Amino acid sequence: AKQISFGSGDGRAVIVVKSELVRRFPDLIIQAVRNQGTVRDPVFETATSPQQTARILFAETLEPDIALVGVDLGVDELDDEQWWITIAEHPSATRFERPADDQLSVGQLHLTDTASDSAVYADERLHRPVRVAFQATDLIVREA
Repeated sequence: AKQISFGSGDGRAVIVVKSELVRRFPDLIIQAVRNQGTVRDPVFETATSPQQTARILFAETLEPDIALVGVDLGVDELDDEQWWITIAEHPSATRFERPADDQLSVGQLHLTDTASDSAVYADERLHRPVRVAFQATDLIVREA
């Protein structure tokens, strides 16, 4: 995260992600999320407390593989054990896993004419969106 100024003198953090992941999945969701658990056992939401996310000021993707997300936190605020940076697949994007080498490919699959067989095949390979989290303190880069 780098600090930039928005005119008022209060710097805000910008999360910068440069990765092949950004190129392959330009609809990634990048957020700063408050940990509601402990450092060793982070919890981002509970049944009684929804996820607490820093307000996003802007989000932009630069070709080919850079994502920028400005959050309404200063770098000093973000540089705290309670804040984590999450990167998640978009929940409405359909993601299918590739079959293992010993399984048939879709082109080789011969389904019967019933819809349930193809639905079962798709359901077995569809996976929920993946979300990874990194403690913000591990990612902060301060200019010397």
